Amino acid sequence: MKTIYILSTALFLLVLPHFLKVHDKIIKKNQEIIH
Repeated sequence: MKTIYILSTALFLLVLPHFLKVHDKIIKKNQEIIH
């Protein structure tokens, strides 16, 4: 059970920076559309 928790945490930390980059791009695109 503990190994699953460690793996999911590691996966989350790997995916998080990528998700934030995509999120940042979406925000910039939305700002361009609004302005």
